[in-house]
Amino acid sequence: MRENFGFSGGGQTLESESVRPDLEQENKETFFEEAIGMVEKTYEDRLAKQSEGAKTQILLKDNLDHVRQVTDNVDFIVNEIKAGRMSDKILAKNDSGQVEVDEKLLKTMAVFHDIAKIDENGKLDTFHHHERSKVENILIKEDSPVHQFLKAKGFDDEEISLMVDGIESHSRRTDFIYRYFYNKNKQELTSLPSPEGILEYVILSDADILTQSKLEQGVKKIICSRLINEGFRKEDTVDGRHSIIKTLASVIDSAQKVKDSMHFELTKQKASGQLGEVEEFEKWLTTNNKIQEIDVIEDFGQKKKRFDELINEFLALNSNQ
Repeated sequence: MRENFGFSGGGQTLESESVRPDLEQENKETFFEEAIGMVEKTYEDRLAKQSEGAKTQILLKDNLDHVRQVTDNVDFIVNEIKAGRMSDKILAKNDSGQVEVDEKLLKTMAVFHDIAKIDENGKLDTFHHHERSKVENILIKEDSPVHQFLKAKGFDDEEISLMVDGIESHSRRTDFIYRYFYNKNKQELTSLPSPEGILEYVILSDADILTQSKLEQGVKKIICSRLINEGFRKEDTVDGRHSIIKTLASVIDSAQKVKDSMHFELTKQKASGQLGEVEEFEKWLTTNNKIQEIDVIEDFGQKKKRFDELINEFLALNSNQ
């Protein structure tokens, strides 16, 4: 019987009568691949409701890549905690001097953290997918394949509800998401759901934010979002022509803001290093006259493809130095 999820941040402990295998007692890789498969199936079913071909494939690939990136970041943070390289008041220890983290619940929550990212009409949903009701429809409704998957894997209703709590709050430190919910609900910012105080929620939040400052991860994904979204394209238009440098500047500014909102000093340091690489990429584009090359491309799918190629070219050049 498990009596402690490891939610020990801020002195909070949650009890459960649930019995489910620990990570060490089952094939971890198979379990999480199955979970990611559920995310892929959910995205595919929703994307099938629109018929825009290449765009839907871009959305599918980029969002699945993001899921894997966040779970990798969760592993990085947990491993640093286990190795004793992180000192923080939220890292409450048990009587044996060990920090308690429910890795299975945490990483499963990470896999499903953007499960409602594609809305019911097959469109990319930048804001509403963070709303509790959107997540509950997928994780809690009894006829949902994701709910049935979680139950079959031994998660009880309380544990699934904990995952919904963490998913709801994980992006509330992100500046533009925070402002959206404040403007929408007219709530004081301090009353909005927040990951603070619960270790697993804080880890998920930092792991997600950490992708946003990495060139081939969040920067690439957010550039994609801005290129395929008409509203963002208008924001990034100068004198009647789309400006990729304006798009990139917006992404760097957002990444800087969310980096500053991170909880752990170690993740802030890692994000700072990643942002340095993005700024070097921006200089490389300008120095090598790549900006105009991208801006003259009128098809936004081709523009995105060329931008991805330039990221790969830049990374390859730097890896050889």
